[in-house]
Amino acid sequence: MTRNIIHILSIPVLLAAPAALAQTEATPAPAVEASAPSEAAPAQAEAAQPQPAQPSAQETAMQEQIGALELKVAGLEEANVANQAAIASSSKLKFSGFVQGRYEWHQDATNGATFSNTGAATATNTDRFMVRHAYLTTQYKGTNAEYLMQIDANNKDGLVFKDVYAAFVETWTPLNMKLSVGQFKYPFGYEILQSDADREMPERAAIEKFFFDGERDRGARLQGSYDFFNFSVALVNGTIFDGSKNLAASKDPAAPYPFGSNDPNEFKDWVGRLGVDFGDIVGGVSGYYGKGLYISPPVAATATTAAVDPIPDSRNKYRLGADVQGYIDIPGLGGLALKAEVIYGKDTARQYHGIAANPCKTSATWGYILTAVQNISNDFGLVLRFDSKDTLASSIADGCKEKTAAGTDRVLDFGGGLLYYASSNVKATFTYEHPMEQSGAKQLDNDFAMAQLQARF
Repeated sequence: MTRNIIHILSIPVLLAAPAALAQTEATPAPAVEASAPSEAAPAQAEAAQPQPAQPSAQETAMQEQIGALELKVAGLEEANVANQAAIASSSKLKFSGFVQGRYEWHQDATNGATFSNTGAATATNTDRFMVRHAYLTTQYKGTNAEYLMQIDANNKDGLVFKDVYAAFVETWTPLNMKLSVGQFKYPFGYEILQSDADREMPERAAIEKFFFDGERDRGARLQGSYDFFNFSVALVNGTIFDGSKNLAASKDPAAPYPFGSNDPNEFKDWVGRLGVDFGDIVGGVSGYYGKGLYISPPVAATATTAAVDPIPDSRNKYRLGADVQGYIDIPGLGGLALKAEVIYGKDTARQYHGIAANPCKTSATWGYILTAVQNISNDFGLVLRFDSKDTLASSIADGCKEKTAAGTDRVLDFGGGLLYYASSNVKATFTYEHPMEQSGAKQLDNDFAMAQLQARF
């Protein structure tokens, strides 16, 4: 390429060369002086021998111009190589995100506020405009390296980190394996892994919130796929991270105490999912095993009672799940998606450093999610979701207050709404939910309605 450019740029110089040479040849030769005496003949003979031709000033200038052109072309080629490398690198770096602006209506909202014993105030009016999510994701995908950092700014949690990890991608086997280390979603079930931007209902179902509220943990994860099989397994701390702090790993209402960024239990938990993807039918089974440590806060002494030290409560944690999604095209309407997921989990009290296991802390909870989404043309969709969460009273020892509470804790939630896709980047959602408490429990006025506009890039 360099030689071609030099040849092109040298044409004007070469075209001028014959004229310059012709002018040189046309210059008259100086007159020859009279012959010298015979003793000067050898010198004359020596002078008569042909001498090396000396380049003219114009030829020298021409060569200098060609050399300068060569240097310029080499510089252009070097800059082109650097630009191509920069373009290739920047093409591997991607930015994406979405914002959800929302208005919420709560049936139980009232004017006023409540105050804690420390004086902190909480408004009882929960009807409000809010920013539910504002995600910004930065992702780099190289040949064997991947990096992802995701942050979310919202009115519920503030500014928090979501998925943040470094990954090594192997390219030598057909298994498409990737090893990630950092913070990521639990590889469990379907709805946990679904993006907030893609989920049709505004919030995750009750059973997901009970076991995996926050959806994320910190650890190492191995993913892979082959043909229609896929798998994901992770070794994690075992304490759910909600974006700003760690929470009790089972979201037990009796022990939701934050522990900063550390898990009080040194045991690491295992979680994973084995799935299949046939295109129109997708499904999988999931499992989780770990140990939880819950510590009740100390109670200060009073005039009539003695101080109570923190009481540790250690448990084994088991979770099993199954999910399936099917997609059918309904003539005259559009695509119909049917999704189902069931989760069963059990906590078993265990002895801890000489402290006997508390039988009242052994319990089992289960729940399910049924969702149907019917697309109408390319612009509209209808969604219906029915989900449930229930702690089984039969799994708790007699005489425990937890058994009494479990007898009325079941929640059935029925909701649905309208989806409008203004474009591939804009979606409007209008939903209504009606929770129904278990028979025997106090029936609450806690219906919830929402209007949301989402834009993504």
